[in-house]
Amino acid sequence: MGSNEDFFIHPSQSSGNSQQLTIITQLMQSVTTMGHIDELFLWLARMIAYHLEASVVEFWAKQANNVGDFSLDLRASIYQNGVIPEQLAAGDAVRVFVEGIQKERRGFWLKPVHDVFSTYQANLFTRYGLSYCSCYVLKSNALLAPPQNDAATGKVATPLMLAVLLFLANTPSKRQLLGIGHILERSLVIAKSNNLLFPFEGSGAIPAVPPMPPSPYSSLSYLIPRHVQDPALMKSSNPLAGVVDIQGKEVRRLYVAIDGRRNVAELALVTQLGMNEIRLALQILCEGRHIQLYEPGRKLVDSALYLNTH
Repeated sequence: MGSNEDFFIHPSQSSGNSQQLTIITQLMQSVTTMGHIDELFLWLARMIAYHLEASVVEFWAKQANNVGDFSLDLRASIYQNGVIPEQLAAGDAVRVFVEGIQKERRGFWLKPVHDVFSTYQANLFTRYGLSYCSCYVLKSNALLAPPQNDAATGKVATPLMLAVLLFLANTPSKRQLLGIGHILERSLVIAKSNNLLFPFEGSGAIPAVPPMPPSPYSSLSYLIPRHVQDPALMKSSNPLAGVVDIQGKEVRRLYVAIDGRRNVAELALVTQLGMNEIRLALQILCEGRHIQLYEPGRKLVDSALYLNTH
């Protein structure tokens, strides 16, 4: 079985067969009805649980917020056995383990839980029939949208770092495990081509990340700054003519990055400015009547309600 073999998915390590082709074909048909990447992760979790008879399948991903902090989020999970408690399968011990796996960027084919976790934790797993575990690691420059149920937490699109963790009662073949790796790779290509993952452009442009929460918007992060149209400047041959009277390097950097489409969270990621710097720059630009703030949907808001620094 090669239970001590490390695993980091590469195309050269993958091999296809008719079952893989069938699953990928089904995914290509199903993905057209999906509106968020978490729906695809859940679809894959169900598929893996069924074909590998895995008791637990979990998709964990790193996600940044608008001030540059990272969190580890459980994006999708399947627990085949109804008696397996979530606090065991996705508790602190598992979270710490996944963080270590992502830091090393190396997964593994298959290991007994006693080789991975403490004796106490492993005994708890085996009590529920979880004798083995397997972990796939996938990394991409494609941008992963925030969790579907976390729209108001200030999280932003983040280059994908995904760990897929499996707990099993029995040992599948290495061929089966390799096949799952191939399917995971192909699924990310399919996700990107269907706009569930977003390309990271070299220019730093980051697309808006749906879905947005309904109005009223409780966070500055979701507001969209737009330049105030000055007829005199519109006649200028220099598109940056309006920047010359804006004081402060960070303020000018933000002003140039504003394109009328990116929200504040996305601008923070593009400009690499902290949220306090962003807030102060927005305040200066609004007070100088260089920009106005809008909710998605082009509804103008009172900037003072969002930019009060006291």
